Amino acid sequence: MKTVGKLFLLFTVVTTVELVLLLKLADATSWWVSVAMIVIPGLAGAWLLKREGAKAFRAVAEAMSLQREPTGAIIDGVLVLVASILLITPGVLTDLTGLALLIPAVRAVARETIRRRVRAAVDQRLSEGRIRVATFDGFTGGPFGGANHADVIDAEDIPKPVR
Repeated sequence: MKTVGKLFLLFTVVTTVELVLLLKLADATSWWVSVAMIVIPGLAGAWLLKREGAKAFRAVAEAMSLQREPTGAIIDGVLVLVASILLITPGVLTDLTGLALLIPAVRAVARETIRRRVRAAVDQRLSEGRIRVATFDGFTGGPFGGANHADVIDAEDIPKPVR
């Protein structure tokens, strides 16, 4: 099945299940509880999106300033974004999934799973030749023709002393 078909099926099934769960919840309690189950997580998700989004951005900036790989911080930020969106989306299952993604242990497992899958996909495409790695050895482009490494002069600009 193609990706579009899977997404259509996923969104149709999830929406139907969410609607049934909210209607069952309204029958078991009252319609106010169902409304509260839509509004309160939505407000929490919006607040969380603002707060945690800024925190994730700072974590990425800090990792880059310390010259560390920001991959973990980026994936954590994306997972918190997904959790916030799931909380904003009305429904019981999406709220539970969003809350689960806010737990650091669950997020760590999700982060490692995503990292492993992306690495496997990149390795597969590299082995198939669908991705090429560019190097600067033998670079023949540029506005003035080919570059010769013997022509490179390492220099430092030293300002004149002010008198």
